Amino acid sequence: MFNSRDLKNLWAAVLHQTIDDIVNPSREKLSLKQFCRRKALVWIKTKSTAPEPQSFIGVCWILGLDPDDTRDRILSMPRVQLL
Repeated sequence: MFNSRDLKNLWAAVLHQTIDDIVNPSREKLSLKQFCRRKALVWIKTKSTAPEPQSFIGVCWILGLDPDDTRDRILSMPRVQLL
């Protein structure tokens, strides 16, 4: 069974991979990487009114992060090109 620390570590890894997919698109496997990048951007940009644990807002809350501030910081990274 997961404890709260395990859950935070899991979602921190998901958020980290999402940021990596956005800012470091790979030249190899371009179609898969582009797909992941687009899905990551959509996930971050989606603002739900009732955050579910797997939503960007829910993950931010689990990690103790402000969702709007975190979204703005990610989307303002130099290598992020919005869709």
